[in-house]
Amino acid sequence: MALKGGNHVLRQLKKQLNGIEKRERRGVWKAIALVEREAKKQTPVDTGNLIGSYERNVFYRHGKIKGLITVGAEYAVSVHEKNKRYRKPGAKWKYLEDPLKENAGQIFSILKEAGIIT
Repeated sequence: MALKGGNHVLRQLKKQLNGIEKRERRGVWKAIALVEREAKKQTPVDTGNLIGSYERNVFYRHGKIKGLITVGAEYAVSVHEKNKRYRKPGAKWKYLEDPLKENAGQIFSILKEAGIIT
């Protein structure tokens, strides 16, 4: 006995899964964009290379969605970890870590709205 409508069910299921993935990607992208925007306000600037080396990526690994912000300048880690005063108002060390912590509530709200967390 053949199952009638099986192809339709599979198409609908795929459509639903694609919609979920799209919503999750938008949510994670929105969350990491928030962190990057706030981090750039705190990033020390001398030549602009450090602030210009930010990159964002959203991807799935082992069935879970991930958001990644990288700062590619060779000296990014040493600036991030060196506690000193910077000329730019608002600039400081921990320029990526602090905005993540400071905006945790808003990040959780964004991810909840996207259906990623409950």
